[in-house]
Amino acid sequence: MLTPLGNDEIVLSLDEMTSLQPRPRRVQLDQRSPVHPLQVEHEYQRAGATHLFAAFDTRSGQVYGVTTRRKRQIEYLSLLEHLDRPCR
Repeated sequence: MLTPLGNDEIVLSLDEMTSLQPRPRRVQLDQRSPVHPLQVEHEYQRAGATHLFAAFDTRSGQVYGVTTRRKRQIEYLSLLEHLDRPCR
């Protein structure tokens, strides 16, 4: 039997997305006139990898997230500490 959640209870769905790689373009976009098509350079600079740890509140739809440069237990715990703060 399922028990309804109390007003002070939440259900969170947690996930991680690893190795998100922001890739800024080497050459800035050139704003052309409406007659000329926009040209986008295919080369980009590597900017390292970012890891996203996120939690989704299934009741309110609120998303909480922490981005880190590394993916270890300590970074995952930082998300849990972020979620445990009373100012949610």
